[in-house]
Amino acid sequence: MSTSYPERVALRWRPIEAPRSVRWRLWGAMLALALVPTAAGIYLTASLLGQVEPVPQLERAHQTSEAAAGLLATEQAIESRLLVAAGNTAMGTLADGVRGASERQTAARVLEGLRGSDGAVVSGACIVRSGDGRSIPLGSDRGAERFDACADALLRGQALSATADTVTHARSDGGRLLLAAPLRSVSGRDGGVLSVEVDVPALFDRGRSSSADAVASMIVDMGSSEVIARSPMTADPAAGAERHLESLTRHVGGIVAGDAETGHQLAAMGLAPSLLPLWGNGDGSRMALLQVWPSPSVPIPSQLRLAFVILLASAILAVVLLARYFLNPFEELADSRTELQVLYHEAREDALADGLTGLGNHRAFQEELARQISAFDERGTAFSVVLLDLDDLKVVNDREGHAAGDETLRLMARTMREQGRDNDLLFRTGGDEFAMLLPGADIEDATGVAERILHFCKRPHEGARSCAFSGGISGVPWFTRHGGLVYQQADAALYWAKRHGRGLIEVFDADRDHLPDEYNAVTGNAVAEVITGKLLSPVFQPIVDLRSGRILGFEGLIRPDPNGPLPNTERLFAAAAASGRTVELDLACIEVVVNGARAIGPDRLLTLNLSPRTLEVKDFDAAWLLKSLVRNGISPSRVIIELTEREEVDDLVRLRRTFATLQQYGLRLAADDVGAGNAGLRLLSQVQFDIVKIDLSLVQDGVRRLGSRAVLQSLRDLALSQDARIVAEGVETVQQLRVIRELDIGAGQGFLLGRPEVSVAKTFVDVRQLASGLVVPAHIAPGATSVEPAASEGSGDLDDISAERRAIFLPPAARGFLRPEPGGA
Repeated sequence: MSTSYPERVALRWRPIEAPRSVRWRLWGAMLALALVPTAAGIYLTASLLGQVEPVPQLERAHQTSEAAAGLLATEQAIESRLLVAAGNTAMGTLADGVRGASERQTAARVLEGLRGSDGAVVSGACIVRSGDGRSIPLGSDRGAERFDACADALLRGQALSATADTVTHARSDGGRLLLAAPLRSVSGRDGGVLSVEVDVPALFDRGRSSSADAVASMIVDMGSSEVIARSPMTADPAAGAERHLESLTRHVGGIVAGDAETGHQLAAMGLAPSLLPLWGNGDGSRMALLQVWPSPSVPIPSQLRLAFVILLASAILAVVLLARYFLNPFEELADSRTELQVLYHEAREDALADGLTGLGNHRAFQEELARQISAFDERGTAFSVVLLDLDDLKVVNDREGHAAGDETLRLMARTMREQGRDNDLLFRTGGDEFAMLLPGADIEDATGVAERILHFCKRPHEGARSCAFSGGISGVPWFTRHGGLVYQQADAALYWAKRHGRGLIEVFDADRDHLPDEYNAVTGNAVAEVITGKLLSPVFQPIVDLRSGRILGFEGLIRPDPNGPLPNTERLFAAAAASGRTVELDLACIEVVVNGARAIGPDRLLTLNLSPRTLEVKDFDAAWLLKSLVRNGISPSRVIIELTEREEVDDLVRLRRTFATLQQYGLRLAADDVGAGNAGLRLLSQVQFDIVKIDLSLVQDGVRRLGSRAVLQSLRDLALSQDARIVAEGVETVQQLRVIRELDIGAGQGFLLGRPEVSVAKTFVDVRQLASGLVVPAHIAPGATSVEPAASEGSGDLDDISAERRAIFLPPAARGFLRPEPGGA
């Protein structure tokens, strides 16, 4: 025997108990919040007290910079003299050779000018002609072939290729720095190079400044980590500064490379290095000045250690006391949550059940169909869909009355329960329409179940009424893998059975029934025609403050051209979803609504509807929406984006990211149709909304059912606990208005308060007169209970959220909107 969908939901629902893991996570979080900063503070304090440096770090860096500046100044002075000498016209005579006394005197003057006041820092100079490679040494006792300034061919080549007034660097063995500059002979023949040889140890001895606190100072090659020159400095032996330079040499490579292990080893020795680059070597590396400083440590006093222990123990005790104080209300909160779940489940069962037959209704069928599709996508669980339609219910109603018709419907439901399988799900989706979802059943099994039900309906028990029907069958994955198409296929097979004799069970035939593909193609073209032809116009429904009657703002809605291909709003959006054009239609509707909202004053709000599909688009451009608002004189601070439930949320992470972008620009977010099913409440628990709009079914049921009224109150409390504001939709009768006012729900919208209109001139609704029943608006017929379909594209803006940065931009008339009054909701 099969069970109905509401019964299956009741069987698989269990109240969620207060999770113990949450309690322990709260304990852990509070301990971490208290102990981690305390421990970190103790560690940092101990570190600061245990590392007392005699010379502050900034002073060390300053002294090293001064020493490096002295060396660089000496080297740059030599470069300047080299450039002056290379540009001297007298050098042209020397480029052709030093042969007589006059040339030797010129060479001596050149060498003296190169040396300047630095004396032996410049050990010699050399002229090398580029044509024949002849070397002419100036002032060196070594031959040209042994003189580095003459023999370095790579330096000569680099100098010749360099631009004028440029000095080329190179390093040779023996701690020498080679500098070269290009020159030309006065005879106009071959060019040449003037190079000098700088004694780096002598340069280091002359150019360094005194750093009395440094243990050692040296010049190193950062490429090879070779020590070029070194000079120990005078230091205080009592501070442990007397070290052999040889013991530091093995650490040079690690210091140059910034090795952490080397730093630890030096710190253990009570030393701290300071490294500053000097000049290039010509091979891509640089020379650098390295100074080593004393860094002794001071032990932490035992009294201070005891104080640290007492501080840590006090922090632990304080955390325990605070945790006990703050976690006492946790159980009360968990009980309230369970009670809310029970109330919500009871109200949801009522919303998903057909009152006459006890089967699931159309909403329940759509939810379960989506769940079966998800199960197939995740686990590959196949299922079949069976649609059943009673053949002559209207005849029974006309001839024998509606009581007989109701009895026929109940008999059909009872037969479906008795003849269906244990796990089959049963629904009544319309007046005389039924549906079955058969998990794990193939087409042959589904046909057998349907024919068995048809057999017993045609031949009921003695005294019972017969109820023949026609049926259509499709299944996943045999005919399709899409939930919308499997329903259309079963409906097409049912239509075939109706047209060919009735009382038949037909399976979808792809060659015979082309409805799904044809439907998508036709509707897709129709939606495109509506968008490109701009066959859309805006209307605005007021959102009313139920305390003062003031109109706080308007929800922007869309009405298609009645002469267009899709004149019905609900069918337009359904066609867009079926043809994959939801995003295009959303953007077109937003543009139409924003352009039409110019007449709304700056002191009132505007809400815009967007589907999850649009907000989940990877390249959704919030800047486009902001430009459209600014272009029409609408401040983003009074605009609310209302998330519609036309389609399910597929990419929650991307949706949250888009929400954050919109809220960053001052827009606010509203959750639509909360209470209509699982999706709204689940999304409310996953995303922080600024406004919660209660589904019209709960508002309308609140008059008849105490359970729905309790859910309304619980949803109000839940929204306010999340600093969100609440709006009741679908207010159509005086009784509904009274209920939501009694529950202190601050705002509402619906046909009783105002129909969607082109005009936005109205500013006030006499709520008290409406609630008293003394006034019946002209646009509401007495006893009216139906609601015009609200599937539209627009926007909704509601109350100000708690962020102070947006509160200052909120229209004055809307400030405080939906905020609970003292003692109220």
